[in-house]
Amino acid sequence: MKHLIPAAMFNRKYGAEMAWAEKQKKAIEDEIAMFRRNSVEPDADDNESLTLSEWPLCSLYPGMSTCEGCPVFIKTGIEHCDGTPIKMAIQMWDDYSDGETSIGGLSNAITEAADWLENEVLNDDHD
Repeated sequence: MKHLIPAAMFNRKYGAEMAWAEKQKKAIEDEIAMFRRNSVEPDADDNESLTLSEWPLCSLYPGMSTCEGCPVFIKTGIEHCDGTPIKMAIQMWDDYSDGETSIGGLSNAITEAADWLENEVLNDDHD
């Protein structure tokens, strides 16, 4: 059984006509694009761009109380992207915002997160 979310929220972002698997794929692609944009020109003043609650994939699982059904969770078995390059990018973003890491370090972490999402999640059959 697919993870159920409020239809209005789901349909507002991805449209009622799109199948669930297509919506997940679109959300992952949108998230990869977001990471790629931020890896080129990270903006430490725009913290919302790297907070989980507004991410395309996380928006499919509102409330963040569970990640059941999320492709990242299926891949790792761990909630909230813990232990993934995504979580590392979040930490690097916080460190950059606090002046604790360089723009190069942040860019590398963001690029690694995008590559991981693309290679290990989007193009993986969840073996």
